[in-house]
Amino acid sequence: MTAVNVSVQQGSEIATLVDGFTYLSPAVEWSPTDKSSLIDLTNSNKTATRNAAGARAGVGGQSSSAKTTGAWYAEFVCNVQNSVSWLIVGVSPPSALRNNDLGAASNCYGYPRNGRRYFDGSVGSAVYATWTTGDVIGLKIDIGANTIEFLKNNVTQGVDSVTLDAASYVLALSSEASGDQITIATNATDCTYALPAGFSYWSP
Repeated sequence: MTAVNVSVQQGSEIATLVDGFTYLSPAVEWSPTDKSSLIDLTNSNKTATRNAAGARAGVGGQSSSAKTTGAWYAEFVCNVQNSVSWLIVGVSPPSALRNNDLGAASNCYGYPRNGRRYFDGSVGSAVYATWTTGDVIGLKIDIGANTIEFLKNNVTQGVDSVTLDAASYVLALSSEASGDQITIATNATDCTYALPAGFSYWSP
């Protein structure tokens, strides 16, 4: 029998049929429990929106999507940028502090919209390009190799050698201004750019 492969979109999933068998690849969502009350979730929990002014506020990805090893790729789509400096996307351990800047705590790594690298509790100089509404921030994390690479609209901002020694990592963001909005993309359907060689989608 000749194998027949068909891919169809089912909401936030991809179904691949191979000789009658179906494989589902659900998109990773922001966690409705691992977040500040100043963050609202929509679009099947893939879009996070800051709902009011106030202290720093953040959200993490589903704990079921946490990565302990391997090389992974995901994207953050900036739908609305109102923060002057500290709208930040990146990774953190699950249930990390969500009322502070991403990157302010140990094992948190963030790319702020002002380009100042915020890694493992330390704010660096403006070594990255700034980003704003409409930009797509790519993330490549290789836990075994201890590297993180951010990309702005598929242009690398450099490969950073870090110490990835947390038990696991999830996608994360933090915001300082009402109206900030970020959508995560974690599979072939949702991502804007092609999967980098040697990496897997965050939700393969």
